[in-house]
Amino acid sequence: MPLSLTSLNGDSAFLLTFTPSSNNGATITVLLDPWLHSPASIIHPRFASQSLIAVPVISSLSSLASAKLKSAESVESATEPAAESGECKSPPDAILLSQADSDHCSPATLSEYPWSLTPTEVFCSSESAGRIRSWPWWREAGLDGRLRILKQKKPLALTKVGFTTAGESTSGESKLEVELLEAKYPWQIPSVHSAIAITFSSREEVIRVLFSPHGSPWGCVKSWVGNKKLDLLLWPWHHVNNPWWLGGEVAAGFECGRKVCEATEVSHWVASHDDDKEVSGWVTRWMVTRFWGEEKVREHLRERVGLWRLKAGEVMTVGGKKGE
Repeated sequence: MPLSLTSLNGDSAFLLTFTPSSNNGATITVLLDPWLHSPASIIHPRFASQSLIAVPVISSLSSLASAKLKSAESVESATEPAAESGECKSPPDAILLSQADSDHCSPATLSEYPWSLTPTEVFCSSESAGRIRSWPWWREAGLDGRLRILKQKKPLALTKVGFTTAGESTSGESKLEVELLEAKYPWQIPSVHSAIAITFSSREEVIRVLFSPHGSPWGCVKSWVGNKKLDLLLWPWHHVNNPWWLGGEVAAGFECGRKVCEATEVSHWVASHDDDKEVSGWVTRWMVTRFWGEEKVREHLRERVGLWRLKAGEVMTVGGKKGE
């Protein structure tokens, strides 16, 4: 049962496609933290602002609802699929938002999604939901029923029945469970350093994914990680820090992610939110980044883990190879 991961912007916007074995359920597609364009600012652009440098593989989320992205075998020639008005061939079943900041919960990007043509649901924290409800276009479209609010230790589920090409139901259904893992203490900045746990199951098959684009304290994810195999870890390698009076740690980076790899078997670790961005604003004067490349990560990581840093448009498959 393969899991494919497509990087949409080279940063933390990913498309996950869970495909069960033949006739054992349905394929479920999940979109993580879509941000394709427009500057993302915190409080005010003069305080902190960032923009993507890499060109995303698509320019609008409408493309995801109208055609499939290129496969891993043709990543280099991947171009934006042509949108077909009124037709949704493979829209994401769910959109997962890790936090409320604009580089993860982008109003400009999300406003372009063809909500009227798809039943896609949005899984997010109460803070993200509050921000989304403040958007005029969201209220005018009457989309509040699409929001699924994530809470600590209360996983939410999405189920989907598989169908054959002839339109007949298959012998099973697939299930996606999503759980918010929150940092415990206020000084850990829970709004930034929480994680989303994703479990896909279809009959006897299970795939577990941990998504934390800024990294999380080990205590935040420890109980969920346990000693069960983790198929995919989406976590930053770089460590980014501000003075304590500006919030302290921005990205927990490799040192914290290594604890996950030491605690259980991790098949693949994909660097998340590490891509170069154009940053500006007053807060950047004090920001310090410790860079971790693949060679350095491999040198310090004793456990055998597949390491990946995906550019926009690249695809990797759990158990397979990165598209070239």
